[in-house]
Amino acid sequence: MSKIETPSAKELQDLDGGGTVAIKPEREVAAEDPAIIGTSPTDTGEDLPNWADTAIPSTLKIPSGRTVVVMKFRAEWTDTPHKGDRTCVLWNLSCGDIKIANERGGDNGFNTMIERAKKMVRAIDGLEVDYSGRNPAANLQTWWTEIGEKCRVLIQSHYSRSHSLDTAERIDFLAHCVVARTNLPTG
Repeated sequence: MSKIETPSAKELQDLDGGGTVAIKPEREVAAEDPAIIGTSPTDTGEDLPNWADTAIPSTLKIPSGRTVVVMKFRAEWTDTPHKGDRTCVLWNLSCGDIKIANERGGDNGFNTMIERAKKMVRAIDGLEVDYSGRNPAANLQTWWTEIGEKCRVLIQSHYSRSHSLDTAERIDFLAHCVVARTNLPTG
């Protein structure tokens, strides 16, 4: 069996056979997103900015090994600019989280994707999300409405990116992690 080589970015060409396609590392893509900061102090050797540090409630129980993302939405981007800048803390979904989000989304695939993005949000404006209704300031649905579509799309985009392989990972998967065989009848 011949070895399949993963093409380099320089070797990849677009469908028209024209210029090359450069693969940008996910870290660079995230760094260009104005709503996403470096998610770990060890990534840069620096502490989190004060706004990100205060966005994470001290009572929030973060699962071991999870990458935590903190987003800040400037007041003028939201539908309620009089409430000031808004923040959220999120991490990737577990199988249980997906099940809950799917149930909330019902039979509508579009709603299910929105519910999955919302389920990633674990804290809002420095408060743990409260599904019980006891703390109106921590009500995710109210916050989700108030941040507006510009900011909701950023969370949905992050959901899609963080739950998918990036381009380099997909190339590696297709080149090294998939095999196929045809089982032809004998004789």
